[in-house]
Amino acid sequence: MIKQNDNANEQRSLQDRSFDLLGEMILTKETAELMDSNSKESDENEEMTRFFQQRDSVFLKILTKEMNKAKRRQMLQNLVPKVARIAAVFVLVAFLSGTIAIAVSENLRIQLGKLLIHTTEHYTEVKLGSTEDEIQVPDDWKGQYYLSWLPDEMELVQCIGNEVMYWKDGSKEVSIDFGEFSLDTEVNIDTEDATIKAVEIQGNSGYMMAKGKRIMIFWLSGEKHFLLTTRGFDESTAFLTAEKIHKTQ
Repeated sequence: MIKQNDNANEQRSLQDRSFDLLGEMILTKETAELMDSNSKESDENEEMTRFFQQRDSVFLKILTKEMNKAKRRQMLQNLVPKVARIAAVFVLVAFLSGTIAIAVSENLRIQLGKLLIHTTEHYTEVKLGSTEDEIQVPDDWKGQYYLSWLPDEMELVQCIGNEVMYWKDGSKEVSIDFGEFSLDTEVNIDTEDATIKAVEIQGNSGYMMAKGKRIMIFWLSGEKHFLLTTRGFDESTAFLTAEKIHKTQ
């Protein structure tokens, strides 16, 4: 009985070794096929890389040419409206020059002679100049910049440090707030459901946010950032107010 069991174990062991050998042969064949496939893919990738490297300079020249065309088109789109406004201003100045010559009042002639013209992307402003500051900087103001223009009938209601508030007719519904902050100061701006667009204030990049009757303009200049908030005014008035902010010290 013992000899029969040994023979059976030896027979099964030979079968197992045969299957192992067959499995190794199949694995070796599949590995060889896989390595051959990877070698072919590598050759194809190298060929594609050489193809694109040879054409990179051509594609770059084409891309640069198209970008220059787009920049020229954008410049013309921005320039034509400005040229039209400037032409209209020259017509107005020519008319006023004749008016100065025939003005009866000497004071009127002086004021007309101080005519100021301010052209921006959004509007062209023509107004009579003044030799005096139109807005008095409050004694409590701690900032380096301040408003130099405000709509009519605006009254100072609060000035704390580097933040100031103006109201019209004692109501916050028609008001202008201005704040000057250092770069390390955190400023919270309510932009939920607001319409946001990029603007340029005195050559500096910024954003204009409109929400209901409130318009907020935020921009950076040097080591300062500024926030102007208007209520009850249109975008042109808010933009003009921001453009007129000037350095006081």
